[in-house]
Amino acid sequence: MVIPRHINDERSIELQSILSNLHERVFNRLPIRLLYFKKQDDTNILKISLLDRSEIYSTLTEELTREYMCMPWDDPRRFQLKDSVTKYAILSHTWLRSEPSEITYDLWRKRDFDLLHPGYRKLVQFSRAALENHELSLGWMDTVCIDKSSSSELDESIRSMYKWYENSSVCITYLAESSSVADMANDTWFTRGWTLQELLAPYTLKFYDCNWNQLTSSSNDKRHEGVQDQIKLATSITEDELTENYMFRHPISRRMQWAAKRRVTRGEDTAYSLMGIFEISMSIAYGEGECNAFARLLKEII
Repeated sequence: MVIPRHINDERSIELQSILSNLHERVFNRLPIRLLYFKKQDDTNILKISLLDRSEIYSTLTEELTREYMCMPWDDPRRFQLKDSVTKYAILSHTWLRSEPSEITYDLWRKRDFDLLHPGYRKLVQFSRAALENHELSLGWMDTVCIDKSSSSELDESIRSMYKWYENSSVCITYLAESSSVADMANDTWFTRGWTLQELLAPYTLKFYDCNWNQLTSSSNDKRHEGVQDQIKLATSITEDELTENYMFRHPISRRMQWAAKRRVTRGEDTAYSLMGIFEISMSIAYGEGECNAFARLLKEII
């Protein structure tokens, strides 16, 4: 990014420092890829792009510089710009069962789908919810943001996923089988392996029903009494356990109880989906089998 010529030396040095901090944030804390969405020319038409970290940094550098140049010299908010421009929404959901299913990275890259594709409709609804309801222009969803053909990328993504959910500004949780708070405890979402960390890791969580309407008017459904009751009914997780930000404060046996009845598609994911819950990291080796993966998990825990 070229620093504007009309900026004085002192502000130029300060801006370079802020951009350096932005670079560190993008390449060390953000996911490998993010969806970037904005409305075209004050219309309701949504333009969605999929950006890698270099493209994210370039885009956010322009946004940050533009905002910085509009701020008074003594405005303390200028030092928080790297935090505000890197906020992102993250999606928690269950994969579509019918064919055609989700929009994967490969499908997105090839543009090998039509606008009526169920997976594309979900992607658009997530993007619109993030932008319109949470004022965020960046978002992450596992289906399209991970290139699963790259073993190194898949490994990094699975190891980092808990942190990505934890670092999100809001976790938009789509309950495809629910229409109200009263019936959400029966949703398949509460039975899947990966969604346990997606429930616990984010600080802010918003549930959406089958029609993409927010289930409550609360700013954070983790703090909503009715939602807390349904979560306890579905998972046995209490209010205190749900809102506790540090996993190590929960006994290992209790964390195992939460995971005991959850289901996964790949056997190894029984172990891989719990790495963040137990605050450990281990290599991903699909094909090793569920028993071997779980044995490695237990060894790391002990």
